[in-house]
Amino acid sequence: MTTIAPNDANIVYSPYNWLVSPTSAKTANAGAYIRATITGAPVTLSATFDVSNMNADPSHIGIRVDGGSWTITPAAASLPITIPADNTWGTHYIEIVMVSARTGGTRWAAPQDTAVVFTGLTSPQTITTRTARAKPIYGLIVGDSITEGIKTRTGTTGVAASGNSLLAWASPLGEMLGAEIGVVGWSGQGIVNGGGGGVPNFANAIPYLWDGQPRTLTTPKAPDFVACHIGTNDGAQTDAAVTTGARDMLNYILANTPATTPVIVFPGWLQTKKTAITAGIAASSAPTRITLVDTTGWWNTADASDALHPYGYINLSDLAPRAAAAIRAKLSGVTVAANVYRRSVSGEAVPV
Repeated sequence: MTTIAPNDANIVYSPYNWLVSPTSAKTANAGAYIRATITGAPVTLSATFDVSNMNADPSHIGIRVDGGSWTITPAAASLPITIPADNTWGTHYIEIVMVSARTGGTRWAAPQDTAVVFTGLTSPQTITTRTARAKPIYGLIVGDSITEGIKTRTGTTGVAASGNSLLAWASPLGEMLGAEIGVVGWSGQGIVNGGGGGVPNFANAIPYLWDGQPRTLTTPKAPDFVACHIGTNDGAQTDAAVTTGARDMLNYILANTPATTPVIVFPGWLQTKKTAITAGIAASSAPTRITLVDTTGWWNTADASDALHPYGYINLSDLAPRAAAAIRAKLSGVTVAANVYRRSVSGEAVPV
């Protein structure tokens, strides 16, 4: 029996949304992913998880091999990774993603009954890892339930099953931009008000992975861009409160990212509180680094089950490409180093 530890230096994690140790890798955000290349001709391979705190409506996990179809199942202590019968390479590319989570419970504070805790890859065969090369651009995506992919699917039972980060607007940006994407979305979260599962508002949540656990925006490297989908859950708040909250949120991002990192703000697809958010940008410490994107006419509310959360097809075919174009326009001045990076065991960025 071989076990690949979570902190194996060849594993690539989505940036800014995992806490990795020798025994576990934990995330609280749908859209967080793991990539690994496994060699040794494995016939039987499994991903293992600590689900001791998982709730009765468990988070869903997606797995695919060698770029094939996703298999999406509720979290469990061990999930099989099916190697294609017609693939005789002896080396396989594995992708794992936290697809969705229910919106309530204890998402923010212990015992965190939606968090995914990855404990390794196991096989009865002898296996090792090879480099899974990271993409050269890194992005942080901050947002709400629309960002994490709630209600992107229909015909399912349970909140977790109705969501799919792979069908949201944020996760597809990785492929569209050739970037490693750290998605940080919390259902119900606002500029002023907190969200489901006890998460506080944006300004008070962004510095942390979850309650009491600091987030780093420097490992494996600082983001080349930050994109924010904000305002949708602040319709009942005063403009003054939204302006102040937006300013505070943006000031934290500006202070903790390089001066060359552009910040792109989407005032929700419905542009709720757009005027107040614009004032918050103007009041920030570096408004010239921030771009507010006019999303007028981007989508029709009929493309949703509740006139709020876009279905997966409209995210994939329209909203994500629009968002990617807006972000790409701000990356035109970003210089990407010739080296790309992997995360070393100790956590620093190491050229590949």
